[in-house]
Amino acid sequence: MTAMLMVFVAGCIAVIPILIKKHNEEGFATVQFEVQGKAADLYAKSVDYTLKKNPDLKVVKDDRQNLSFEGTVTKDGRNYDAKWTVQQVADSSKSKIDYQVKGEQDGKLVGAAEMGAFADAAVKNFCEALNQKCEIAPAAAN
Repeated sequence: MTAMLMVFVAGCIAVIPILIKKHNEEGFATVQFEVQGKAADLYAKSVDYTLKKNPDLKVVKDDRQNLSFEGTVTKDGRNYDAKWTVQQVADSSKSKIDYQVKGEQDGKLVGAAEMGAFADAAVKNFCEALNQKCEIAPAAAN
């Protein structure tokens, strides 16, 4: 279910490699990537799909004007916080998605490596849903 929380569905387009950047910051595993499509459409589809697939998800913020979402879910004794924003890339038909996820158990953050792998799986699910081939760049040093 938590993997489904991270799946975004925005429609199918031709197989195009996407460069994905990721890093860890303030307890969050962060993944950033660009995809073809209008930001508002991608945002709406990602939120609507996530809410449909995750009835236990508590929406903290759903700002459809600024294309910013935050939600939390508890699964197997862990609390997961996910947030993402979508922005149109200037002078382009692409949108940039900034996705962050954090896990906490017994008051302690889940390790960066584990959350990084969790974020990688979310991006792979997203890419599969879009029928696109994605490459995840190594995590940047803080």
